[in-house]
Amino acid sequence: EHQLLAHALFLRLIDPGVTEQDATRRRVEMTELELPAPARTARLQAVVDAFIAARLLVVSRPQETPAQVGPETTIEVSHEALIREWARLGEWLHTAREDIRRQQAIGADSAQKTMAAAADSLARRAAALEAARRRATLDSSRTDSIRRDSVRRATGGGAR
Repeated sequence: EHQLLAHALFLRLIDPGVTEQDATRRRVEMTELELPAPARTARLQAVVDAFIAARLLVVSRPQETPAQVGPETTIEVSHEALIREWARLGEWLHTAREDIRRQQAIGADSAQKTMAAAADSLARRAAALEAARRRATLDSSRTDSIRRDSVRRATGGGAR
């Protein structure tokens, strides 16, 4: 299973480009490597740690949290030469090139839809807030009118 996890890991860390010569490393947030099953995530983390120890992968952490893996912690292939020179990785990439492109396109579409949904939600909330502001202004005007009438009546200035 470790080899399958390594295969999936490296394919996720590479942008296949148009041709094999165009393949480049891709920086990925560590949170993207979490799997639905915690036991598999732990095994994947062991694979990641082994490749980091071998200096084939590098991790970048925000300066504020040097010892912790946070949402901004990223991982990437240590050098582009590894993509070009590691024969097994080249085979994996050649076999999965179209799948990787498709997966990346789906991920980009998903991110775009999420952003569009967030913008739509924000627009709906803004409209609701504006409607509430108008009601509050209208209610305030009515309240002021009622107060003025009450004061007039109480002081004898209003019609009876």
